[in-house]
Amino acid sequence: MTVTAARAGLAATLAVGLLAGCTPLASPASGVPSASTVAPSASTFATAAPSTATESPGTSAGDPGDPGAPSVDPNDPAARPGLGGVPDPATLPLPGPQSSPNLGSTSYLQPTASLSNLPASPVMGYKFAGAKAALIQQKFGLDRSPDEPYRKQELNSDVVAAIKAYQSEQGLTASGQVGEQTWSAMFPDVAWDIDHWRTTPALGADATPNARIEQMITFMRSQVGAAYLWGGAGPKKYGYDCSGLMLQAMYSAGLDPVPINVVDHQRPDYPTAKKLYGYTGFKHVPAGAAKRGDLVFFGLASDPKSVTHVAMFLGNGFVLESITSLGVSEDHYYESFRSGAYTMRPDAVRLVG
Repeated sequence: MTVTAARAGLAATLAVGLLAGCTPLASPASGVPSASTVAPSASTFATAAPSTATESPGTSAGDPGDPGAPSVDPNDPAARPGLGGVPDPATLPLPGPQSSPNLGSTSYLQPTASLSNLPASPVMGYKFAGAKAALIQQKFGLDRSPDEPYRKQELNSDVVAAIKAYQSEQGLTASGQVGEQTWSAMFPDVAWDIDHWRTTPALGADATPNARIEQMITFMRSQVGAAYLWGGAGPKKYGYDCSGLMLQAMYSAGLDPVPINVVDHQRPDYPTAKKLYGYTGFKHVPAGAAKRGDLVFFGLASDPKSVTHVAMFLGNGFVLESITSLGVSEDHYYESFRSGAYTMRPDAVRLVG
């Protein structure tokens, strides 16, 4: 069976509601147009200019779910396809033999055995997200209640008010922002720079592209079961959002797409998925021609410039991703979700080859 036939067959079997509020399309041929390759910069790598759409728009407290990422029913026995005995699609054709330089050109991102330095941990203000924001929410009892389907882990207005009250009680400047001093008072046993966590590259400089692809997949599968964390990039005990997971998978395979990084990932004005899609160090290919290890992206159907979600294509009709209802999971390939409000972008991104 060909890759296209496998995708189409699996897509045809998906029932309405497999992804909450979503009806996947019938086949890649009908829903994914081709697109020309985006040429990268020959010198420094850049990211696309932001559009008016955010990575995952929505409200904060009481948010019914991140509208820019798919959701599935955790009680559905098909909610985690690809695990529990389903064959690994590793036998599918992989991107071609080892090439030097990566992707056939030095203008693309080249693998590394050591990662770049990270920026200092920023003072956290309104709408900051990630592991620190989640811990602050929990401290003040403002995290998701058991009867809520989802709430973003961010410093929303209620959390900022609680921070101000706490700072006043502690004799600190009541700014509503959290720097190292306020953090140390709140969490004396938790390091301020927990947002610097990155997995270590697991491969040498001479590793083949296929080895790097399999390393990214191995890393993500090792994180299956981690919670969805808005603005999160791990480690597993805290969780990941879609693009935070992809960054850590890249790091594990020796791919460091600077200036994109896990520290800025928690900022409210930092749409990481969109930046990865626009990163000139990666190669764009038509989404319908995606191979194992390529990234597929989604955005508002009404706005072709928006990018709100990213997943890694495994082949044989499966993807690896982090979604709000399941966290890190292996799921059926799909081309749209939330009743078609979000659709796959025309290009997939190839990281190595």
